[in-house]
Parts: sequence; structure tokens; C-alpha cells
Amino acid sequence: MTIEHYSFMTGLEICQAGPGEIRMKGKGVPYDEFDGGDGGPFSFRQMFVAGSLAESVVDSENKGFFIQHNHRSDGLPLATTDNGGLVFTDTPTGLMVDVTMSEKDPDALLLREKVDSGIVGGMSIGVEVKKADWDYEKDPIERRIEEAKLVEVSAVWNPFFKNTDIALHDALEARKSMIAREGRKGWRDPKEVRLLLSAIDMELHKIESGNASIDNS
Repeated sequence: MTIEHYSFMTGLEICQAGPGEIRMKGKGVPYDEFDGGDGGPFSFRQMFVAGSLAESVVDSENKGFFIQHNHRSDGLPLATTDNGGLVFTDTPTGLMVDVTMSEKDPDALLLREKVDSGIVGGMSIGVEVKKADWDYEKDPIERRIEEAKLVEVSAVWNPFFKNTDIALHDALEARKSMIAREGRKGWRDPKEVRLLLSAIDMELHKIESGNASIDNS
């Protein structure tokens, strides 16, 4: 399973909680808003289509809430859907996250301090993309995520919308095929075609040689 991470500065806020509890909520994913595409001429931008995460909200698989995606080694979740502490709500404008943690949890106390001081203020989701629509003729290339499986959500200090390397590799391969086809049909100048294909090959080599991080969790 390939996990892609997307982060947003959508506002993680502390809200009123019951005795002995720490509660935070915010928008984990905005819908129908393009982001990304700032990584040069061979990058792409993408958005989550409204309802793309709806099935994950109602399925029975357990999901966790972490700090900075710390779930690969000894990191344990601060709350889960199974224990009732992590609740997702699918709305027309985005996926809302509501998390309730115990005041006895030192990690939860630390997170509350960081959010209260303004150091941490965003959320990042881990998803497995199931269905996406690509428009390779746009520059940057556009990707609309139509269906994704939600795996986890994290509080993060520096949210950004990350173009994952696997998805970028696929986009570049498709762009390369399109340019080569246009060259064969005489729709592009042969010199321009050679330069563009060479540039794309260089970007592909960077990804394939491991200069950029690929998450195959």
C-alpha cells in the first residue's frame, strides 16, 4: 500500500472538553481547492474532490491521530476511531476532524501546549489514492483525487501540500508520451521536443535514483 501525505494550514484549534480531556478540531482536508504545482514546469497541482473521502468516514477500519505522522517506529496514536477519540465528519467543503485525548497522556499535554502557543496549527492526512483524474495538457498538470482511503491524520507544525514522488513520476511519464506524440505528428518543433524530453528524463532520473522521498508504507 502506497501512502501519500497531504498537509494543510486549515486551523487546528483547542476547544471545550470534558473533565480530564483535551479536545481539538479543525478541517483536515479542504475540498475542491487546487494546491501544489509550485515545483517548476514539471510539477503538478491537485485537489480532493468533494466526497472523495466519504467512504473512509463510515468504514470500520481503525484510524489514528498522531503528531508529525510518528507512526512508523515507537510512535503511538493519541486517539483512534475505535476508542471514540477520533471522529471524522464529511461536509460539502471538506473533511472535519474532531479529536479528544486524555489529560493523563503526556503527548497530548505537549500537543496542547504547542497548539496553544501557535507552534503547531495544521493537520496532515495519510491516504491511499484509489481513483484520480489527470489532465496532462494543463501546465502544471492537474490531478483531481476522486476517491481515497483515509489511513491516519496528524497534527503538524509546517503544513504543505506534498506532490508525492510516485504520483509525480506517473505525471511526468504521461507528459513525456504526450510530447513525443506531438513531435511525431509535427505539432511541435523537433528541437523543442528534444529539449523537453531531455528535461523530463532528468527529472525522472532524480526520482528513480532516490533523491526525493517515496513512501511505500
